[in-house]
Parts: sequence; structure tokens; C-alpha cells
Amino acid sequence: MDDKAYVVMGVPSSALFEEDRLVDGAISEEAYGSLHSEVQSLVRAGIGLECGGSPLAMLDLRMQPEVHYQNDSGWVAQVTAMLIFAMPDNACRLRFETALYGPSEAAVTYKMRVTAADESVRYFELTSFSSSFEIDM
Repeated sequence: MDDKAYVVMGVPSSALFEEDRLVDGAISEEAYGSLHSEVQSLVRAGIGLECGGSPLAMLDLRMQPEVHYQNDSGWVAQVTAMLIFAMPDNACRLRFETALYGPSEAAVTYKMRVTAADESVRYFELTSFSSSFEIDM
């Protein structure tokens, strides 16, 4: 088994920022830049991975804003986050959970594809009402 678990997910701006900062679900590129460290903290705190009930250490977080341009202004509608967690050597029940649904818990749905070390694939859909899943690894 690999010694790391990778989580890659697109997080909409509506799950990260107050509604009054958004225009059509996006935040200005300039505002995103000034709030980058706050966004990192939200993502770190809002995504968790456990193995057998114990939290896994997050080794790294990489984020890339998806910017589109309109009238010479950049807008960020989504941030792609890649989180890297340390995995223990022994097999365990893995639990993924997210709390990234936004200040008003807007209608955000995450469609998750999980590929295990044996290359088997499972799909999950997470909402604010069902925000976690467990699989045996």
C-alpha cells in the first residue's frame, strides 16, 4: 500500500466566502489573492481524513484557483485543492469528511471518485446533510 493518500477536489467559491463578496458565485481574483492564507486555513480545517478513527497527518496542501476573465477582470469560481495525507502501513477503515459548504451551507454537492491501491473505484456524493464516507483500505 502507498504511504500517502491524495485528495483532489474542486471547492466552489460559495463554500469559502461570504455571499456579499461573490458576484455570480465567483470572487474577484484580487480579493482571492488577499485572502489566500485564509482560504488555506479553511481548506485545512474543512477536510479531514481518518484511519481507524485516528486523524491522518496532512503532509501538504496545494491550491490552484480556476480563474476566468470578464471585462479584463479575473474571477475565481472554484479552487482546486490537492491534500496529501500520511497513510499508516496497516489496512484500516478510512473515513473522509468535509465541512466546506459555505457560510449559509448553500446547495454544494461534491461528487467524489475514490481509487484504491488495487485500482478499484468507488463513487460518493457528499452534501451538507451527508458529509462523509467510509471505505476499507
